[in-house]
Amino acid sequence: MNGVEKMKKAWLVLILSMMTVSGIEALELKKVMEIGSVKEENYIFYKPGPIAVDRDGNIYAVESESNVIRKYNPKGVFIKKTGRTGQGPLEFINITSLAVQQKFLLLYDLGNKRLSRYDLDLNFVRSENPSGIWFNIAANDEYYIANKKTGPAMEIVLRKPFSDWEKMLQPVDEIPIAGRHKNSPLAQALLRNLFSVDENSQGFVTTHWHPGTGSLSLLFFDRNGNRLRKIFTEPIIANYEFDERYITRSDLGKSSGKLLWLWEIHYINDANVLVQYNSAKNGKDVDESGLVLIDAISGKIKWKTVLKDKLQIRCIHRNRACGYLYDSGDVEIKLAVFEMP
Repeated sequence: MNGVEKMKKAWLVLILSMMTVSGIEALELKKVMEIGSVKEENYIFYKPGPIAVDRDGNIYAVESESNVIRKYNPKGVFIKKTGRTGQGPLEFINITSLAVQQKFLLLYDLGNKRLSRYDLDLNFVRSENPSGIWFNIAANDEYYIANKKTGPAMEIVLRKPFSDWEKMLQPVDEIPIAGRHKNSPLAQALLRNLFSVDENSQGFVTTHWHPGTGSLSLLFFDRNGNRLRKIFTEPIIANYEFDERYITRSDLGKSSGKLLWLWEIHYINDANVLVQYNSAKNGKDVDESGLVLIDAISGKIKWKTVLKDKLQIRCIHRNRACGYLYDSGDVEIKLAVFEMP
């Protein structure tokens, strides 16, 4: 059975092991589609990358090993691809973000420090090299939000693509680590932010990739970058300890307690934020990976699931979640689409 035939299989149900929170004991994500094959070049994922979905349900996925962007239709059939490894036009080194902005696709290539715009048929439109170092972006119909690192400082900024307009949303002094570490470039990289956009309101939410405490600080902004509120969530994991004596990546293994970091954040709607996290004991290998649904007003955890399956959700569009399944049958990595309850 080839990759296309596998995508057309009947609905599958993935049952995730669930910790009992607020009386909920199980969560079902209905897997409606898989994209993956060892025999067809345009369906192989050696190294997964960002995913975006447009308003028609077309899926854009980065195969990061080859630095290729692929487009699939809503049924998972390959349509077109562009890109290769390099520094020239239509070449990339490390694409860290994809975002649909009206009739265009924005992508940020960290390796080339370049923001590019493509149309939804993957035709190149234009590019720019914003000042500073950018890690990832999220976009609504008019702006994009990003980390901006200039020297030791890191800020959250809102920008209009391909213009000089910029608005600072979070100054560096709000980063949740001790003052003596705030000017460390490595600390700033370690504590970079994750962003997401609510499709309906077009507002933004952001949080730190490595939280300063066991609770997350969530900053909410409207579509124009006006701050709405800052909330703190209930603790994501117990016995959390971010040991600031070992702030650099090379020293993380010396840290005691549990280390928490976030892989993805998804602004589902005005009431809900979904976070995928990993934790590790004493700075070593991951011992827990899970999803947490957070009340966007109170910060309370509505439910929390510990993942048995190797799953990473990269994009949520309407009631569907797109992500990657690892060690999935005869293919090591597959792009999968789930219907959310």
